[in-house]
Amino acid sequence: MTVTPALPNVTVVNTPGTIFLAFGLVHSHYNVEGPICVSLMHYILHTRPDLKNPLEEAAYRIEKEGKERGYGFHRNRKIDNWLNNDKNPDLPKTPAPIINIIEQLREAMAEAFDTKSYERYFNPEFPAACQLWVEQNYRIISFCSGSSPAEQNQIFDLAFPGNKITTLNLKAADSYSAFSELYAFFPEEKNRCFLLVSSSDYKFTFAWRQQKLKTILLENQAMRPKPYLERGYSLQIGSLIDFNPDQEVQRDYY
Repeated sequence: MTVTPALPNVTVVNTPGTIFLAFGLVHSHYNVEGPICVSLMHYILHTRPDLKNPLEEAAYRIEKEGKERGYGFHRNRKIDNWLNNDKNPDLPKTPAPIINIIEQLREAMAEAFDTKSYERYFNPEFPAACQLWVEQNYRIISFCSGSSPAEQNQIFDLAFPGNKITTLNLKAADSYSAFSELYAFFPEEKNRCFLLVSSSDYKFTFAWRQQKLKTILLENQAMRPKPYLERGYSLQIGSLIDFNPDQEVQRDYY
């Protein structure tokens, strides 16, 4: 008989299943080095669609017209160039229609740098998703290789006060080792066990899929695909609130 190891501060009795949640789906780490840096720009563009959308549209138009070929075709690279062209005259000039938006971006970055809001940011979809999972009596185990349990708990306390989420810091350098680390926390009924990660971490899931465990991939949120099952591989979702574990328990993944 397999005995599931006890978890700290988590009630295991009568728990119908477990969700292994990649912490990166809740909180992104931004390596901010100053008020004008690429990482901070990414944070603002991620959280401010009113700035992101017109800037990306402007970058796309320039790509389409074939201008600024010497500076690469990545749209974020173009936006970064516009942010810094006041310091480097060799960088392309900001298109006149978006000068005001670039100034707003600079102001938003300066404010975020002063308040350090990027350190407290969490996916706004997580509270509603977590509420559903908790109501369905699933335990949640967050894992990450870069953030300590204490750092993870700080975000979870903001996003879902009073939570009983177990937080782990993985030491493993590869998917098989990570799989072994998490295996100690598996429920006895593996049909009720889910791995929830970003689609960019698909390679991490190989060891899980070999054991025919259910894998959920969160796609790039800019794409927002409707949930679909690629049998034998994973369920692709476009939002955390698309994942309803009680429904997925009934689905045949393999």
